[in-house]
Amino acid sequence: MENIMNNPVIGVVMCRNRLKGHATQTLQEKYLNAIIHAGGLPIALPHALAEPSLLEQLLPKLDGIYLPGSPSNVQPHLYGENGDEPDADPGRDLLSMALINAALERHIPIFAICRGLQELVVATGGSLHRKLCEQPELLEHREDPELPVEQQYAPSHEVQVEEGDYCLRCYLNVATFG
Repeated sequence: MENIMNNPVIGVVMCRNRLKGHATQTLQEKYLNAIIHAGGLPIALPHALAEPSLLEQLLPKLDGIYLPGSPSNVQPHLYGENGDEPDADPGRDLLSMALINAALERHIPIFAICRGLQELVVATGGSLHRKLCEQPELLEHREDPELPVEQQYAPSHEVQVEEGDYCLRCYLNVATFG
């Protein structure tokens, strides 16, 4: 059996949920399984780790950070907008912002998808469209919960990378993928 301690340790931010009336923090198996399949060791990161002394103890133990998708949204005040967000997860916001800032400072790799990308944008000073689904230029690519998971998350569109972009180097000079 492979020695699990040689595998990169990847911290995964949890999401707030309710289970039988109780507050919980959860992770979707698809995210954990993807990390394991890629050779990593996923570690669940509860929101309480945003406390600075706990975060300082945690960071040296992580080889990377994974900011997964979530049904919740980043709180608008974090990117300079007004209004309430009914699907907010303030604990996740607090932890994610602290993790991103610390990871960038320490050069810890970050992998972000969906909500995680939104967190990365906000933590680095960007802003978001609150109701992206109402933007006229939107290319709809949300998952359809009626489909099997494999189809929900299958490639849905191509991505074109600009000449000279950092992503181009990451994808070995492939200008279009998807």
